[in-house]
Amino acid sequence: MKTRFCLPALAAVYVLFATGCRLPTQRDFTLNFSGIVRSHPDQKGAAPLFAELGGDDGFFQVVHYLYRWYLDENDFRQNDPAFQRQLWIRRLQTVMDENDNSRFMEVVFPAVGVTVTLKKTDYRIPERKLDVKSDGYRIVRISRDTRSAADAADYLRFEFEPEALYTRLFEARSQAQFPSDELLARMKEEVAKQVADLALPIERQKEYTLYYAPVHAVANEIWAYWEEGKLLFRFTSDLDLNNPAVWSLDTLNVAIYDTVNQTVVSHEEKPGDNSFITRAQVGRALYNCIVLGRKATVPSVR
Repeated sequence: MKTRFCLPALAAVYVLFATGCRLPTQRDFTLNFSGIVRSHPDQKGAAPLFAELGGDDGFFQVVHYLYRWYLDENDFRQNDPAFQRQLWIRRLQTVMDENDNSRFMEVVFPAVGVTVTLKKTDYRIPERKLDVKSDGYRIVRISRDTRSAADAADYLRFEFEPEALYTRLFEARSQAQFPSDELLARMKEEVAKQVADLALPIERQKEYTLYYAPVHAVANEIWAYWEEGKLLFRFTSDLDLNNPAVWSLDTLNVAIYDTVNQTVVSHEEKPGDNSFITRAQVGRALYNCIVLGRKATVPSVR
């Protein structure tokens, strides 16, 4: 297993959906999602691109993930009016290895400069005779960067209806899906192994308390919080985590976050040191694990 006992800074990104007048009704394709997203009528390639993202459901999964993990009240007070309501999407052309047919896509909210990079994994590991594939696009990076009107030419451009999107996000604010019993069992076993390997000065117990966050189809990850050790765990892989091969082969990435010793108010306290995480980022993780998540016990293997 690939394990990191460090705290790379989580992306401090958020998304804003600005209000305004209603959009024009002309479009080159129709969505069954209350008309929240519309393409510009002169872009004939918009419909297949949006369908490749996953259509209305795929778009909402991306937005709901941002809403659940990154949205902050400050985003409702700052945006670029020139880009209100705009959504840009494009495929990314990358040079891949011979056995790699993975595809990448960017979804951009230019009003706040949020860029979401997604990957649809499709490659083979010949030495293991293993095909590594994901069922759809998964978020691999979220970043902030300033956008200009000239950048729009590189994307297919869409517009979204803020009021309708607000309504659906509000209704889904506490909805949660959790790992299957089989996946949860594998995750608990891995946490027990990691805890034993860390050999922390924690009082020995027969079992430990674990909280795990809801999962998102668009983000192939599982977050968990170990109460006694005050550690956050994040499990990721190119393979869908439901695939048993993830947990038996060296395809699992495990990041461990110490919420006591490596938490700061701002990254400016330790500029250039990515081993720290901000208090706000810890708060989001704990909200998802404890408030929205579920509690479980993990047997000690020490």
